[in-house]
Amino acid sequence: MWREGSASMLIYGVSSKKFVAVIFLIVGAVSVLLGLWGEFTFVSCGPGALTCIRVYSLDLLAVTAGIIVIGVGIKLIRELSGSH
Repeated sequence: MWREGSASMLIYGVSSKKFVAVIFLIVGAVSVLLGLWGEFTFVSCGPGALTCIRVYSLDLLAVTAGIIVIGVGIKLIRELSGSH
């Protein structure tokens, strides 16, 4: 359907898959870094609040999710490298 070498093939073909793989790697790395050095707070206390709920136990979950997302990104890059 697309002519080989056309700009449309570049946008919708392999380059878009590489873009998605790079996004996965970046999101995974940010998630791991936030899990290691950051704090995840679901609900913070406002001024004058009677009660407040804070959840800091998501650090391990963030690291695990980040590692999985990085793995998916690496898998996509390997698949693209093997297809050429």
